[in-house]
Amino acid sequence: MGKYLSPLAQNEFIHCCELEIRSKIVSRCNQSNFFSVMADECADCSNQAQLSICIRYCYTENDAWYVTEDFCGFVELVKTNAETISTCILNKLREWGFDLTRLRGQGYDGCSTMTGEVSGVKTRITQELSNAKYFVHCRSHCLNLVVVNSCQSVAVVRNFMAILGKITWFISASSKRKNIMKSVMKDEGQIAIQFDLMYDQEEGLFSQEKRLLPTLAETRWTSRTDTLTWLLKHYDKVLDILDEIQNQTVGNSDATSYKMTLLNFEILVVAVVTQFLLGYLRPLSIELQSENCDLVEAHVQARSLAASFLEIREHAEEAFDGLL
Repeated sequence: MGKYLSPLAQNEFIHCCELEIRSKIVSRCNQSNFFSVMADECADCSNQAQLSICIRYCYTENDAWYVTEDFCGFVELVKTNAETISTCILNKLREWGFDLTRLRGQGYDGCSTMTGEVSGVKTRITQELSNAKYFVHCRSHCLNLVVVNSCQSVAVVRNFMAILGKITWFISASSKRKNIMKSVMKDEGQIAIQFDLMYDQEEGLFSQEKRLLPTLAETRWTSRTDTLTWLLKHYDKVLDILDEIQNQTVGNSDATSYKMTLLNFEILVVAVVTQFLLGYLRPLSIELQSENCDLVEAHVQARSLAASFLEIREHAEEAFDGLL
């Protein structure tokens, strides 16, 4: 009896599952009165542009109404201009069987390609589907832009983040240096290198999952809390890693330079304060990305965060003493 373990058979099974799941999503969405589309583009590990397409809609079950958000699929992009992306979104939604007469909303990031008033993706889709005129700039992306602009305006924070990015890239860009990192961390009984805070939708708690140290995201600064948390928790081990790199590999001058930087007291203070403040932003960022989040809940959490920051500012000395 065949075991169906070949790549061809496995890919066919995956494709069948994809079709079955998506058909149920399309059927449920088409039973609702309206729906919105969300899309974002990023490069995969082979540097090929991939467009993720999601939909958001309401449906009823057992006399109760639910707001749901479903991922529909990835689409490979030949070009990343507004015309290509808008055509891709509409063609794929039609191909999958969605009733585009029910499309009302669009949600993207704030780049000009997606949101341009003259020829952006949202404008092109609205020109073809006049009812799809309600656009929302991703609120989590807005939050990250605020954080980026705020941090970039403070020279010491801007410089520290640049240094941290170089250190994480320096360690992870080389398999030999990465193996040194793993070897050093094994002494603590840890094979992996970073705490990744994953939001548990059911428990409403953060669980800890260990992963290799990644390079820092360019725009998603709230996610940098993870790297900062791990760096401060294992500060001595990071110095040991740089010591080992300095003694064993080419590039020891860089390792020496990074070690001296981390030993700088000002850098340590900036790291602690930045991690403390970004830690407050992380829950709101994740909540804004939650499929169950609504406008009221987002507003409540945002006001709570603003109140927390105001209290920290008014009692700055006490807050700083607490970090020491």
